[in-house]
Amino acid sequence: MTMAAQGELLADAELVVAPAGAALANLPFLAPGTPVVVLQSRVPDRPYSFPHFSTLADRLGHPLRYVGLHPAEDPTLHDLYSNVPGRLVPGSLRDAAEEVRS
Repeated sequence: MTMAAQGELLADAELVVAPAGAALANLPFLAPGTPVVVLQSRVPDRPYSFPHFSTLADRLGHPLRYVGLHPAEDPTLHDLYSNVPGRLVPGSLRDAAEEVRS
C-alpha cells in the first residue's frame, strides 16, 4: 500500500487499534481527536506505555490507551520468548476502546 493510500485510509478511521511498533508512526494521518488503543506486550519491570507513542498522540490530539497483552501459555516457547504477546484479558480491549472514546 502506498504512503498516500495509507494516509487516506487512516484519515477516515473512527478508532485505531494497533500493536506497539513502527505502524504508530502513521498517527499524523489520523483526523485530530481519533482515539487510539495500543496493544503492548507485558514485560516484567517495564511499563506498558512507551513515552514516544504517548507524546506523539498527545501532540496530535489523539486520546491513547494501552492494553497489556499477557504471554501465551505455551511450554514449547523458549524462555527468551516468554513475554511474546499471546492473549488479551477478556474485556480489556473493549474497556480500553470505550474509555478512549469517552
